[in-house]
Amino acid sequence: MLDVNATQLFVPPHTWRAGSAAVALLTFDVDADTPLLAEDEDYTQHLSTMSHQAYGPKVGVPRILKLLARKDKQATFFFPGLTAERWPRSLELVLEAGHEIALHGYTHKSPVYNTAQEQVDEIERGLAADVLVTSGGVSVGPHDLVRRIEAELGVEEVFWQVAVKPGKPVSFGVRGATLVFGLPGNPVSSFVGCELLVKPALRALQGLRDPLPRLETGRLATPLRRGAGRDEFVRARSRPGAEGMVLEPLAGQESHMIVRAAAADALVLVPRGEGELAAGAVVSWLRLGPEG
Repeated sequence: MLDVNATQLFVPPHTWRAGSAAVALLTFDVDADTPLLAEDEDYTQHLSTMSHQAYGPKVGVPRILKLLARKDKQATFFFPGLTAERWPRSLELVLEAGHEIALHGYTHKSPVYNTAQEQVDEIERGLAADVLVTSGGVSVGPHDLVRRIEAELGVEEVFWQVAVKPGKPVSFGVRGATLVFGLPGNPVSSFVGCELLVKPALRALQGLRDPLPRLETGRLATPLRRGAGRDEFVRARSRPGAEGMVLEPLAGQESHMIVRAAAADALVLVPRGEGELAAGAVVSWLRLGPEG
């Protein structure tokens, strides 16, 4: 739950959209019978239990969609992979109504509790898809096992680490025709890696002629320091100005600050180098959201 007062400390008042004082996110978990089946497949023999768990995808989702349509509101529906496989019509209804689908893993089970073999099984299952995207486990810590497991499963690593902040410990590999992206565990690093690498790849697979990130030009509202070793993508808010779009960098650029990142509608590219970019400097920036 997001504390409105705390949010107002992160987001300057003039940047709220349409004069709003707070933001609410409508999200729904459609787990269905997945959590039970992840524990024990014998639950399929429990008629009353399975009937109870089926209520969400069979009855709950259609009712929620009707309510959202009456109120003209958008929402995000989180589906575990197993739920999507067992209840595909429920997922289709959400998409047909124009809402967003998000993934809750395959079984909505925290990977913290996975055994070594379960981690292998999860990644093996993902490698059957056209694209596998993982988050976390690709750095150099004792629990960063994803790259090792992928190598054991035949993934040929093309690169590991990029000179970008945030998001340095990203990996990319292939196994046959499957593209394998390993994003960092820090949420903002993962977000930036998705925008710069994963989304363009998905656009290319869909046949778009220009799949690369669509950079625009604008002017900085305040100065930004440059880093010597890496290009940096700074979260910012955009607004129209006399000479085009003006980009206002947000306070708190650390890669774990997901609430402040949520207030951004732009990523400003700060090329590596010495010194700083002055206020008013022309910069390249990436629009976030459906248009980005």
